[in-house]
Amino acid sequence: MADNKTSQKEEKITKIFQKIFQDVRGELTTIKQEKTDIEGNLDKIKTDLKNIQLKELELHDLITEFANKESHLNAKRLGVEKKLDTINVKIEKLSKIQKDLSEVWA
Repeated sequence: MADNKTSQKEEKITKIFQKIFQDVRGELTTIKQEKTDIEGNLDKIKTDLKNIQLKELELHDLITEFANKESHLNAKRLGVEKKLDTINVKIEKLSKIQKDLSEVWA
């Protein structure tokens, strides 16, 4: 009878351990799936980050290009303004000469 009680206790303990191992396996499977999902998300985030960095570089290049064009246009503007000032001075001189001549011939 002692063997029977020992055997029953061993069976109960075995069933308890089997249940524990089954639960642990289930939890391990769940954790592995979560890990796979997280790794997939991480890969997507890495790809998105690389794409954003590439876009940032493209935009930086565009900004540099536009800054260079702006600088070139500003230099042209200054040249045109200088020529305009020169023309205005000449117009003023010619106007004065015209006025002086009209006074002489009047």
